[in-house]
Amino acid sequence: MAKDIKEVSQNIPETALNSGKTFVNVKTSGQTLTAEKGSLLSDVLRSCGIAPDMPCGGRGTCKKCAVKVSGKICLACQTKIEHDIDVETLNAQILSAAPAAVTAKKTKLTGNSMFTKYGLAADLGTTTICVSLSVREPTKNEERIYETFRKNPQAAFGADVISRLDAANRMIANGEAEKLAVGAVSAINEMTLKLCGQIGILPEEIDAAVITGNTAMLYLLTGKNPKSLIASPFIADSLFGEYLSACELNLVISKNARVYLPRCISAFAGADIITAILASGMTEKPETSLLADIGTNGEIALQRHGEIFCASASAGPAFEGSSLSCGSYAVAGAINKVFLKDGKIKYETIGGGAASGICASAVIDTLAVMLRLGIMDKTGFISETYKFTDGVFLTLKDIRQIQLAKGAIRAGIETLLETAGVKWADICAFYIAGGFGSYLNLNNAAAIGLIPPEILPAALRCAKLYPPGNLALAGAQMILREKSLAAKTEEIAKRAKTVQLSANPVFEENFMKYISF
Repeated sequence: MAKDIKEVSQNIPETALNSGKTFVNVKTSGQTLTAEKGSLLSDVLRSCGIAPDMPCGGRGTCKKCAVKVSGKICLACQTKIEHDIDVETLNAQILSAAPAAVTAKKTKLTGNSMFTKYGLAADLGTTTICVSLSVREPTKNEERIYETFRKNPQAAFGADVISRLDAANRMIANGEAEKLAVGAVSAINEMTLKLCGQIGILPEEIDAAVITGNTAMLYLLTGKNPKSLIASPFIADSLFGEYLSACELNLVISKNARVYLPRCISAFAGADIITAILASGMTEKPETSLLADIGTNGEIALQRHGEIFCASASAGPAFEGSSLSCGSYAVAGAINKVFLKDGKIKYETIGGGAASGICASAVIDTLAVMLRLGIMDKTGFISETYKFTDGVFLTLKDIRQIQLAKGAIRAGIETLLETAGVKWADICAFYIAGGFGSYLNLNNAAAIGLIPPEILPAALRCAKLYPPGNLALAGAQMILREKSLAAKTEEIAKRAKTVQLSANPVFEENFMKYISF
């Protein structure tokens, strides 16, 4: 049970009681929730803080939202509540929404920051939301930054951008357009309150914020109709690069706080790749450079002779771990490293305890080792499920998902290079970013073909000089501490060219070429 459902049956509004609607009781873990008859069970669970994992967007195909209803296994996204029921949530399918532990770091401050004493930055990712709180220390001319992250609750409406946008369209048609925005805002607010509690301040003391994300996520955050993003000719009717008030977004910070949403490039290349480019510093150097932010919505940027080319390759949730059989975030108990020792496959877990799941980066390690030992062939075939320990394993289906994700990212990079007329040998710097990229063993990534072996030296050099991490969030933090950089990101976005991969024959050819190991 991820979270107890509290008794709310006494809190039904009087207007609802007099509306003629019929209510039923949902009992779980000794508690009772009163819900409207005919409601979807997944909606009822979500309303009380339990988020069934639904990578398929509630279509009933992924079967990851399985629950027991009066002793019978069924899918929460397909079950309408017609009478009183007893529900047992299954731990493997219900993911905790609690923010991760808070981490802190120090940086130097400029004299032109957006915030007075406390500022907020957020990266609204498709699968993961990261939030940081900057605290000015005037006597030392520096700031202390506190960071935390959690799963994006919008993932319950679909694992990738396309399914999320489809869900948004359905909600708009049903007059429920605010649901996705509420999910993102509530998560940012929850993490903000956690960070404020950590340092002992009130959220109202935060007077400025920067929120980055891909174009679709910013649409859903602000409640804009995303129709232009999923209908030909796929031209976004808003590219942001604007200030809103915290009040307009329903954030818990000061109502008068200015919230900057960085400029996007196009419907397919968002503000997150722009803030990542800013953080990498690649536009300040003359060398040909490449940046890959690897995640659910993998975004790629290439700079050559002052030109910037960008593309977005939808890799799905495999690299975030949520769609894998035993996939896990980087939490205690998750396998985070797999390696060969004395001719045997060994693994390490976060915290050193018993294994409870496996991070996607460790799956890359595993595939590289299995390929080396001949347990897996070049096509990704394994004769039987690979078992790490009881309850933690890797299936052929999991490998196929990694293959599709890997093929999409590699094909996206190759297509970008071909379009720009750049060869791998021309690239002097290769930055790999994103939460997944932060833990990725680059040698193993090259071994399975996620990146080509010839670019490995440049990638390793950049990783040593500029350790990978959430560059999108780092860029948002930079704008927060130096507001003139907002204009810099807008200038980068305006001169960047989008290479569309959808229905691109070069991409399709590369995808088929690089889907194998």
